Amino acid sequence: MIAANFDKLEIDLENSRFANAIIDKLHITATNMDFKAGLLKGLSIDTAGGHFQDFVFDHLTLDSQGDLNFDPNLLQSEKVLQFLTPAEASVSAVVNQDSLNAFINSPRTLEKLSVKANKSVGMLASLIGANPANFGVTLSDASVALQKDNHIAIATKATVGIIGVPLPLELTAKLDLANGWIAVSDTHLNTNGTEISPQLSEMLVKKMNGMAGWGSKSEDIHFSFTDLKVVPGKQFILKGTAKIMRLRFGQQAKQAGG
Repeated sequence: MIAANFDKLEIDLENSRFANAIIDKLHITATNMDFKAGLLKGLSIDTAGGHFQDFVFDHLTLDSQGDLNFDPNLLQSEKVLQFLTPAEASVSAVVNQDSLNAFINSPRTLEKLSVKANKSVGMLASLIGANPANFGVTLSDASVALQKDNHIAIATKATVGIIGVPLPLELTAKLDLANGWIAVSDTHLNTNGTEISPQLSEMLVKKMNGMAGWGSKSEDIHFSFTDLKVVPGKQFILKGTAKIMRLRFGQQAKQAGG
C-alpha cells in the first residue's frame, strides 16, 4: 500500500486511449489526496479533443468538490480511480461545427445512420412501390450546419436500394435535451426542396437519438445536461452535472512528456 498525501496532484496526458474514448489532451487535478485513507477533497478534469464511442467534444470540463472516497487498492493494482459513492460534478462542454462535421461524415457514423432492409423498412418500401427485399437507404457525403434557435441542418446523399442514384437529402431538426442528453426533435426531411416521407425521417431520428444515448448509460460517468445553447455556424455549448463512478487510467496511450 502506498502511504502518500498530496496537497495537489496534477496529471497531464496526451493521446490517451480509454475503454470508450480517445482524448487528445487530458489534465486532471486532485486536491488534498490521502492515498492511504482513500480520500480526496476535490477533482477537476479538463479535456480537449474528446472522441467518445458515438460522440465528440472539443472541450469538456468536470469539477467536483467535497469528500470523495475511493478504493486505494484498486487504484494501485488496476489503475482505476473507483469512488465508493459517485462523485457529483458540474460539467460544461463545447462542440464545434467543424468537429461535428468530421464526426457525422465518418464512415462509422454514416453506416450507423443508414437504414438497412428490414420489416419496418419493407413497409415503407411498399408505400413508394419499391421491392422490400432490396430496399434500404445508404447515406454518404454528410455535412452539418448549426442554425439559430437551436436548430441544425444535416445535408447528405441517400442511395435507395441495391442500385440507385444518390438523392440529395436535408434533415432539419431542433437540437434539444432529453433525459439529460442531446436529442433531436421537430424533424423535417426534404429532397430538392420538397418534404418527403415522415416514416424515413422518424427512422433517421431514432438512429441519431439512439447513438447519443451512451452519455446517460456509461458505466463510468453519467452525464445529465440541463442547458443547451447553439451559436449558429460555430458551436453548441452544454452545461449540467455528472456522476463520476470511476476513472480508468490503465489504457492511456502516452503520458505528456513521456
